[in-house]
Amino acid sequence: MHRLNDAGLIAVVHSDNELVSGRMTRQLHLSIIDPHRRRACADIPIDVPTDPRPSVSFRGGVLAVATQYDDSTMTSRTAVRMFDLSENPDCEWQAIAR
Repeated sequence: MHRLNDAGLIAVVHSDNELVSGRMTRQLHLSIIDPHRRRACADIPIDVPTDPRPSVSFRGGVLAVATQYDDSTMTSRTAVRMFDLSENPDCEWQAIAR
């Protein structure tokens, strides 16, 4: 959970877990919550590999996701993708129930 800006928006990364061939995979999703307006932009898929488990971190309005993969020579590599959360995600805001 991370406070995005002075407007009070909160970002949360969560995962849908699935057991595939004896390994746990995780599809990451981002939800942005606006508690002052009682609304949320929920379950935005984060386009990163699902196995092994990605690592996430926030800094200001940026979400960083580190993933590992094997290159063509089967050497393990790490990649970091940065997502600028100040750009409004393409989603429908939904009212938050009381």
